[in-house]
Amino acid sequence: DLNVSFTHSTVKIAPKGFKDSNSYFEAGDFDIGPLESQQQRVEEINRWLNTGDPSIELFRDQVLEEVYWTSFIESCWINNFRRDWNSDRDENPYILRYIGTRSGVFRKFPGGPSPREFDPTQRAWYLRSSFSPDLMALSTFKSATLDQTVI
Repeated sequence: DLNVSFTHSTVKIAPKGFKDSNSYFEAGDFDIGPLESQQQRVEEINRWLNTGDPSIELFRDQVLEEVYWTSFIESCWINNFRRDWNSDRDENPYILRYIGTRSGVFRKFPGGPSPREFDPTQRAWYLRSSFSPDLMALSTFKSATLDQTVI
């Protein structure tokens, strides 16, 4: 089963977005270890995301800015999804929407988990679009999270 949110996007920060990529892998997933430790880690990241607290030195400088500017597209994605879901069309409105940034920020809707080592800048769709930044890239590819071909 895949946990998915149809009310929010999720943000994944690739290892290259961390100031120390090795510590990212050494620390383990957020869902491993004592619950208190997990909660502290999540609270620290939320504090950094919401305030830019300079005492939290987990991520590279441009990551916070890119998380912020990609957040503006979320309401558009959610409104389009709701409109399509409530339409009389026979087709499935479950369309993955996502954006990747140069520093490794990956925002997607519907929100859900991404593999730990996922880096959007290494995906074919990102590489193709980086050669033509004035155009929107549409393509079929093998999804890293759904294990199926998507458009």
